[in-house]
Amino acid sequence: LVQHTPPTCPAPANRQRAAAAADCECPVKPLKPVTDPIALALEKDPVQEDKLNPDMYAKTQCLKSAAKKAGITFTIESAWRPQVYQDHLREIFDKKLDINSGTNKRNPACKSIREKIELEYGPGPKGHGIKSRVAKERSLHEDGLAFDASWSNISDSKIDKLATQCSLNRPFKSRNNDFVHFQ
Repeated sequence: LVQHTPPTCPAPANRQRAAAAADCECPVKPLKPVTDPIALALEKDPVQEDKLNPDMYAKTQCLKSAAKKAGITFTIESAWRPQVYQDHLREIFDKKLDINSGTNKRNPACKSIREKIELEYGPGPKGHGIKSRVAKERSLHEDGLAFDASWSNISDSKIDKLATQCSLNRPFKSRNNDFVHFQ
């Protein structure tokens, strides 16, 4: 009896045989570990409302109060964060796009990296709950002038009306951009 060990990366369909060697390695590298002490603290508690600019803090309280009075579930998901943490969120966002595109989506060598990225991207105790595009450039979160939120029981136009009453807006509200961002 001859034991046959299956290849670690099966050959793709016939028209892609030339790319078989590339499919055996995942071109998407794992996420960089978070080592910055402040970013590590944000991994545990991303809502740092107390570090917002005093004027922005007052505006968040106004919107939370208005939402409560209107019977809306409104939650601040993330507030102040340093650029190093913004960069971490952007890396997760970019790698989620990369891991689910082209041959990476079918590449079995990407499975464990995909699982880790999905865990960090998604909701849950180990996830960031990323719902929209994450800015590449310097973020107003670093200056304490922005926050991200979630809401239910209300239309987007009504949350915008409440936000306006508190001198806030969602400048990137397109659903494929950064609709959770207030400033």
